[in-house]
Amino acid sequence: MKTLENYRSNPWSFLNDDFFNILSGFVQPLTATRNERSEFPRCDVEETDKAFLMSFDLPGVKKENINIEVKDGVMTLTGERKSETKKDGYSERFYGNFQRSFSIPVHVDSEKIEARYENGVLQVALPKSEVKTGKKIEIGHGEKANGIFSKLISHKKNEERIA
Repeated sequence: MKTLENYRSNPWSFLNDDFFNILSGFVQPLTATRNERSEFPRCDVEETDKAFLMSFDLPGVKKENINIEVKDGVMTLTGERKSETKKDGYSERFYGNFQRSFSIPVHVDSEKIEARYENGVLQVALPKSEVKTGKKIEIGHGEKANGIFSKLISHKKNEERIA
């Protein structure tokens, strides 16, 4: 739980926890931990009239070491950044496997998602699908119910006759 002291020590810490909650309907990260490994690669998200555009900085990562999968409303980016050389000493660069998962809005057409990779930047376009309008539901009455209710009612009557 965040306290006032947390915000005093880092007034921008609300961006880490709450920023994406403010942007309802936007692509939201699902990564729960707050370590360097979970925050690599960093991501920018932009919304246009036709799509959500995501950009990932992946310097030093080869295209063949990147995988994007969409399943059950979640887009997961996995990959590996391999060390160029074996050096002893201090390094702040991240090497190894990484994974980022994002909840994608229901109005994204997951069949039309596209990605391209150039100069260490992965761009993913998540096109929006047409917004479907609601459907008026007719209310049946008693034995005049249609569809599934008529089947359920006849099934129930058959069970009563057998018993």
